[in-house]
Amino acid sequence: MQPVGVIGAFGVCSRAWLRFSSSACQNVGMKDRMKKFILENPHLAPSSQTSLNLPVAKGVTKMQQELLDQIEVIDLDFKPSKIRRIRPNSKENPLLVGSNLERKVETCLCYPDVHYVRSIVLYRDLPMRCQCGHWFKLIDMERFEQEREKRWAQIKDEPENAKLLQDLTDSENELNRLMDQGKNLTKWSPGVNPLLEKMAAQWEKYKNSYVKIRHQMDLP
Repeated sequence: MQPVGVIGAFGVCSRAWLRFSSSACQNVGMKDRMKKFILENPHLAPSSQTSLNLPVAKGVTKMQQELLDQIEVIDLDFKPSKIRRIRPNSKENPLLVGSNLERKVETCLCYPDVHYVRSIVLYRDLPMRCQCGHWFKLIDMERFEQEREKRWAQIKDEPENAKLLQDLTDSENELNRLMDQGKNLTKWSPGVNPLLEKMAAQWEKYKNSYVKIRHQMDLP
């Protein structure tokens, strides 16, 4: 029998979850914190069993990959550029656009009171000026993430953001507590299904806190 921590994959119907020290994750960037929580968690890692009958597992487990995919989806930019907060900008201080592409089409809401959007083509590391006067610059995602982390470092102590961070930490701690509670259970143990449902609900809280933090990290 396998313990709860390695049963199946985590999805809409509650499945197994993890135990990991949340304090080990708190001194890294927000995105790295989530990845660290998933990838370095011993209850999610591939089996280290070295039996001659079982090959050593490599890479990531199915559960890890599904959780990583959920995190990556959060960062897909579905937000229309026309609702982007436009700050004062210039050629030397342009509005940053992140992409892994060398070229990208960006839209500019030139005049907030007019329902008109202009499209401009951006090229990596080359500041481009829209006809309305706004400046944009396309940068790679690594640099873009660094800029988002800089912004978060400036605003994370504000009351609203401090609460989001605390909510995230509380969810980590609760997940750890639930895992401690169920670490010796199997999928046939009495009471395991309600416990897994609690884990699933707590994961959603954890993920939702992360979503709100990522929105706060958006660059103006």
